[in-house]
Amino acid sequence: MRIDDPVARIMSVPVYSVRSSQPVSDVRRLIHEHGFHHVPVVDDGVLVGMLSSSDLVGLSVGDLGGRRGFVDAYLDAHYPIHEIMSRELVTITSTETILRAAELLASGRFHALPVIDERRALKGLVTSTDLLRFLVRLAP
Repeated sequence: MRIDDPVARIMSVPVYSVRSSQPVSDVRRLIHEHGFHHVPVVDDGVLVGMLSSSDLVGLSVGDLGGRRGFVDAYLDAHYPIHEIMSRELVTITSTETILRAAELLASGRFHALPVIDERRALKGLVTSTDLLRFLVRLAP
């Protein structure tokens, strides 16, 4: 594999996503159960936003203690996904190069790059971890 290969060679697929109308506890569950750090938000087949574990850490839950059910119920009632998701996303297509994905992620502003098609349908996700795995495979 080479740096000028298409990003489709290293992107993570399939990608778990949520709809903007779902409760935020669904995002917390995906992050907890699968160890994800980023969850795309897709409505009607179109990428509309992204939530990260960092976004959820920044939400105020008051003095609820650590009981997951209470925290989830509070977050669901006070923080709809469509209000807390990032909407201004940097994206890439599956035919762009691994080098281009690395250049975009090297900015340090984000750690996941949604891979979309011409209709903004989500095709995959390239993360900093995907790029590190690629580099490890290059090593002799």
